[in-house]
Amino acid sequence: MSLKQFTDYQCNEQLISPFLSPNHNAERVIKTINIDTKQFTWSTTVNFTHFNSKWVERSEATLKTLAKYVGLQDPFGATYGYLSDGIYNPDKMAAPSWMPGILSGEVIIKDIDGYDANGNLMGKPNGKITSDDMRIIMKNSSTAPNTTFGIGNEFRYKNFDLSIFAYGVFLKKFNQDYLNNVNGHAKIGLFGWNLLDITKDRWSYDNTDAKYPQALSGPYQSQGGSSDFWVESANYLRIRDITIGYTLTSDMLGDQNVFNKIRIYASAQNPFIITKYRGIDPELQNFYSYPIVKSFILGANITF
Repeated sequence: MSLKQFTDYQCNEQLISPFLSPNHNAERVIKTINIDTKQFTWSTTVNFTHFNSKWVERSEATLKTLAKYVGLQDPFGATYGYLSDGIYNPDKMAAPSWMPGILSGEVIIKDIDGYDANGNLMGKPNGKITSDDMRIIMKNSSTAPNTTFGIGNEFRYKNFDLSIFAYGVFLKKFNQDYLNNVNGHAKIGLFGWNLLDITKDRWSYDNTDAKYPQALSGPYQSQGGSSDFWVESANYLRIRDITIGYTLTSDMLGDQNVFNKIRIYASAQNPFIITKYRGIDPELQNFYSYPIVKSFILGANITF
């Protein structure tokens, strides 16, 4: 393949990586037979995957385009944003001097840095909120967890069988569901559209102890909407499948020569999820996504 230019390194006749990055990967699969008797067996399969990657070298051309707050060895795929410090309540605090014109109920952004005359970070506040105050708020993107795992258990007792499979991730996520619904309350809630109930706990003149900021367009709405105020743990464990069955053998089917055996089963797919994530579903990108469907199945496997 012939390429004229890549994001970081220029090349003519060969495909090369646009970055140098040590990938630290770990993948393990463990299968155990916990109990194995004539009438009862129990086996477990566990898989675990961990991925970590960071920049170690970039081309000179790319370095000139990077924002000053981007570290040369930052995690690959890091998410940058502002650091929040609660919600501005004029009844309990003075307005932050570095945020002139802030509206009541807006997210307070920390002033942590500033640019000097040469455009370099000073390492101290400069009395205003600009891009120099941005930092890593997630070491990964919302769609790329660093750690995933799965657990499967199979049980057999006489003619009964039971299998349970679950999987999950360890992940930090930007809660677009809450952000969109808090902002949306002021825009579409009045027209009777469906919204999450968290819109009732947004800041307003008669709800000054609310958990979430006001929904009006303020001078710092953009910074507040891209801050770590909306970042939360999205760790989850989802029960993917539970299946229970019973097998009728030929000697249990009476005097016939048609069926060798019949297994009758019931299955529940995606019956529930265990998570502290407050959005619609931690596995979905946002609440516009089609939801993961729960299904319940009754069936039979017939062997002739």
